[in-house]
Amino acid sequence: MALKRPRRRDYDSEPEWLNACLRYLDAKWPAREDQRKRVQAFARWDAEASIEPARVIERLRELIVRDDLTPDEEAEFERLADLYRDHKKHSTKGI
Repeated sequence: MALKRPRRRDYDSEPEWLNACLRYLDAKWPAREDQRKRVQAFARWDAEASIEPARVIERLRELIVRDDLTPDEEAEFERLADLYRDHKKHSTKGI
């Protein structure tokens, strides 16, 4: 069965239509989801490895602003918060 591209007129709201478009693209090209996960993982590793306080703080802010965090994002938030606290405790300059 062929995948049908979602049409705007079939959805009541813009968010419903955009979510349908994302589901369509993920079904048509399954590697997209894997690529998104890799990009997120690289960004997370980069932020954690560099221990630049400004970058860690920025990522923490991004996570705080989100409405509902996934379990992976909650774990990332806890890791980054611990990393920030540890860095602040051992830093003589402060942040």
